[in-house]
Amino acid sequence: MLNTALYTTYLASVVFLLLTPGPVIALITSTAARHGRFKALKTALGTNCASLVLIAIAILAISGFLSINKFFIYIIGVVGSLYIAYTSLTHLTNIFIKAYTDTPYTSRSGFKYGFTIAISNPKDIFFFISFFPQFVGITDSTLLSLVILCISWIVLDLSILSIYIYIVHKISSTRTSKTLDIISTSFLLLISIVALIYNMRMIYILLYP
Repeated sequence: MLNTALYTTYLASVVFLLLTPGPVIALITSTAARHGRFKALKTALGTNCASLVLIAIAILAISGFLSINKFFIYIIGVVGSLYIAYTSLTHLTNIFIKAYTDTPYTSRSGFKYGFTIAISNPKDIFFFISFFPQFVGITDSTLLSLVILCISWIVLDLSILSIYIYIVHKISSTRTSKTLDIISTSFLLLISIVALIYNMRMIYILLYP
């Protein structure tokens, strides 16, 4: 039997968390502004699949089937942060090259890029490991609860990203799309720098407790 009150609390918490601006939101709004709804939706599907992979790893860890090496996760986080910073800087450079010259440019987007950006933040595994156990009581079966929690997260994630895409598409014009692209990409760059500092700090703490 489903614990409606606990499940409603979970849904409300997830919606609040997903609405909070982060690297995925920045990527999606930037893609929607520059490439339109279809490309942004493909990118959102990529980030969604990456979330599913991270959630699956977290569930395996919660169930005791997988042991998580924190040092390895933070190393991946450093590499991922550097990758996001590099692609963000490249994209911003290309925007201004096109603005002041006739040189055309292409920016990365689509399913594969969305997946890569989202999977580059593996510390989310620790969040899922700490977040999901609070709500496994929504049914009498832990496995069934985890499946419901997982499916609900994925559906809400894609729905909220779709709303962001729709809003950006509605307010975008030639001028505003470029402004939104610059703001979103700059925010993504800032997040990657903060994530890089965080991951390096955690590695230092693990090496020198």
